[in-house]
Amino acid sequence: MDVRLHADPEDFWNAAGPIYESDPIRHTIPLTVITGLRAEYRQRQNASGQISDVYGTKPLLVTITEHGETVGAAYCTPPWPLGVSGVTIDHIRPWLSFSVTSVSSSPA
Repeated sequence: MDVRLHADPEDFWNAAGPIYESDPIRHTIPLTVITGLRAEYRQRQNASGQISDVYGTKPLLVTITEHGETVGAAYCTPPWPLGVSGVTIDHIRPWLSFSVTSVSSSPA
């Protein structure tokens, strides 16, 4: 099992998009939020390829893969709550371990 933090919403979408598109009714909010986030990032990308912060803070974009397939995804655009899809009880421990070591130590 691999838990990965994505800095680029396009990279996140390439990994997590199939989860959200598999049930568009259930995932209406994530589809709307992530589509808007991707558009905003494309618009703010400067000539050097760097992406400026969209909302004054970076979104949290995380995927969980097993055997090369994305099985879970989570996103958060502060100050809004975390949105989680496909994360099972078996994923919680690796995700929390990843979060404690990676997310909490990354600069805001």
